[in-house]
Amino acid sequence: MDVLLLTNSYIITTHDILIYPFILLKNLCCFNSMWITWESFVQAILWLLGAVLVDQMSTLKSHSRNKMEGHK
Repeated sequence: MDVLLLTNSYIITTHDILIYPFILLKNLCCFNSMWITWESFVQAILWLLGAVLVDQMSTLKSHSRNKMEGHK
């Protein structure tokens, strides 16, 4: 499991990021007889998008770093 980013001393892994929105969706569908607000649902989607963005950025950085090292 890759550690993706560190926020407020929580280590968020790619696994957590993939699972979190589904947990909220599950709660939204009342499987656990728990209700969540649309606000927190939207927050989960934004978190997922942010995580994907960070992941893409780090991938791009490593690719560009590899290209630079290749030109030396």
